[in-house]
Amino acid sequence: MANEKSKAKMVGLLLNSPSVKSLVQEAAVATRLLKHKWNVVHGYFYVDGVTGKTREVDIFATQIWTRNAKPDNHRLNLNLTVECKSLKDFHLVFSETEGSRDFFLLQGNWIGWELSHPNILTKRLSECGVPESVMAQVMKQFEEMSYPKETMRAAKLHTKAPPAAFTASAFRETNIGGERDIDSSVIWKASQALQAAVSSFKKTNRDGDFDAIRHAVDFVRDIKSLAPVETIAREIGRRSALIDLYHPILIVESSLWRLKAASLISLPWCRFVHASLPGATDWWIDVVSADHMTEYFDSLTRYYRSALSVSATL
Repeated sequence: MANEKSKAKMVGLLLNSPSVKSLVQEAAVATRLLKHKWNVVHGYFYVDGVTGKTREVDIFATQIWTRNAKPDNHRLNLNLTVECKSLKDFHLVFSETEGSRDFFLLQGNWIGWELSHPNILTKRLSECGVPESVMAQVMKQFEEMSYPKETMRAAKLHTKAPPAAFTASAFRETNIGGERDIDSSVIWKASQALQAAVSSFKKTNRDGDFDAIRHAVDFVRDIKSLAPVETIAREIGRRSALIDLYHPILIVESSLWRLKAASLISLPWCRFVHASLPGATDWWIDVVSADHMTEYFDSLTRYYRSALSVSATL
């Protein structure tokens, strides 16, 4: 009997611990996303693009949208990167940011964006083995394949994030008696972790694009009858039909508040932005109260389905 009581006490302590509560919350998020037909990985491991170390994102969820087109169908990998944190007895108070609440681009990877850095692109193509004798032709083909008729090839799949009812660039993390500074802030650390993860995903995809071009160059070398420019351009065309976009989200077990004048208004979720210049957004995440997680993901999924269904199929 004593052992049973001891075990029950231990179970109670574990279930109320921040780590297990976070795990329970992660499982609830995964279950909700699965209901909406997202492809979900609970505990997604990846290689950090800067340190080379293996790291983890709590939830990684993907929906693949395609659009019929010639010569290659366009494809969007729409990815949600989600962190879950427990902040029991803490409150998050946000101060509103002036400016647009409607236009927030998603971070992403598309090979055509490399054209904005022609010197770096030329260097990468050279590293892939593209001969100097055909580099100018390949660069010309690169632009034509990525921007046919001067329009981004995957433009109809390049959706933006849903509007946010409230955006903020300043916050306080407090239990009323005190507050956490920026270095110990759970929100700040989670935002940085999500940013590092998305940067690593983008690097992996970008490297994959150029690996495919390298394979095309090797193919040309092995089969002498192939025209090098056309073969390389064909692979660039395939890659320019693909786009990856990322929506970063933090689910937090805490009360969220909006500071307005001298009063506080409860928030279900808000968009927290990193701004270095007035009107400029370097990075953003959606911060969602765990109590409103279900309605948030229901609304988010409806938005993307509505935005993408006019031009693509799931």
